[in-house]
Amino acid sequence: MRYFVTGTDTGVGKTHVLSLILKFFVTKGVHPYVMKPIETGCKNSSGEIIPADALKLAEIVKMQHRLDEVCLYQFETPVAPYVASILEKRQINLEKIKEISDNFGEPLFVEGAGGLMVPITKNFFMIDLPRYLNLEVIFISPLRLGTINQTLLSIEAMERRNIKIKGIILNDTEGIETEATKTNPTILSELQSYPIVTVVPFMTKDVPDFSALLT
Repeated sequence: MRYFVTGTDTGVGKTHVLSLILKFFVTKGVHPYVMKPIETGCKNSSGEIIPADALKLAEIVKMQHRLDEVCLYQFETPVAPYVASILEKRQINLEKIKEISDNFGEPLFVEGAGGLMVPITKNFFMIDLPRYLNLEVIFISPLRLGTINQTLLSIEAMERRNIKIKGIILNDTEGIETEATKTNPTILSELQSYPIVTVVPFMTKDVPDFSALLT
């Protein structure tokens, strides 16, 4: 089990959902490994760059002592990785990311940054990472108006690149019930062939059932 966690866009709760997935695996007696190889918008604390999302994930699976492997590239500027690498004059080495990911055991969860077409280098985008690292995608879609369009476009882009998709997780990012939120799961199930793994309630601290990811 080697998964790439991505979603329709930035701010759709990828880290929150992945933290719940990791907790679920731990409760099942499974020790997962995690990577967020690139994090931008990191906090600068007295000259020390802190990748808050990567640190949160690492602490769940007790990998904080390996934070430099969990998050290889930590940028302070809150922009796409390629832009951050230019502004902060630090080149992103894709081969290094692959080397580290290959050395981790399973299950492995690798979280992307932003949406699928976010550039990592000039000629390599976030959508290229799962196939490069031989990972199956867990796709996070926000439970809101517009998610059908965004999700179907993303699936089409992944299928055109022969990327394996494990399933879709709908994350309630707003906590407001609308006709869109009530119908999103059913309509998405009708319009595409991948399973809806679960719907994550708004800001929940309870761990949902992610059993579909265990197989």
